[in-house]
Amino acid sequence: MKSKAQELAESLFRLKQDLSVYEVIAANSDRLRDCEYNKFLSYVYWRSQSSIIVRLCSIYETQIEKDKAYSLSSISGIRKSIINGDLEISELILTEFLKLYPCDDPTIIDRTKQFLHSTKQFGFQNKQVIKELKKYRDTQLAHHETGIEIKSLPSFAEMDSLYKFAYLFCKVVVSTEGLLRFTDDRILMDTKKTLGKLIDADFMELESILK
Repeated sequence: MKSKAQELAESLFRLKQDLSVYEVIAANSDRLRDCEYNKFLSYVYWRSQSSIIVRLCSIYETQIEKDKAYSLSSISGIRKSIINGDLEISELILTEFLKLYPCDDPTIIDRTKQFLHSTKQFGFQNKQVIKELKKYRDTQLAHHETGIEIKSLPSFAEMDSLYKFAYLFCKVVVSTEGLLRFTDDRILMDTKKTLGKLIDADFMELESILK
């Protein structure tokens, strides 16, 4: 049976693929608008966007502390496992994590507790973005509710920020298991090459949203 950390790592790998496809199509939408495959690319764009939303919502799903009926492989679920002593963390990667996401409570000395606090802190700081994603998932993807107005979704930068935090969080708990082989950008490059052929352009000319 896969561990929670393994399941989170696999979900992050798929999320990275979806983000790469979404990023290239969105960044080059003006050039792709007149492409004869525009309808297909619009469908791929929508599917990657939907998948990003669903995966981010599952990754940031809250594990109810008192609920023993199910156990989540989300950040919240893994955080609970660490508190219970069911998961070990990498001290080396923990140092990298705390440099990027420092604990804002100077009274916490223990590094594992700093890690747990920083994780909770990040969730609180991004509460509104996560709430917007979950609202879209619940009302437009999982169900089609009438009378629900969603003016816009979080930006690519905001969704990418959620991914990067989850990636480093995952790295802290699974680095020793050798599961983090999802950092290469082959999907990004393959998407650029494919789109380059469709619009007869050098794929190196295609834009990326985040430099």
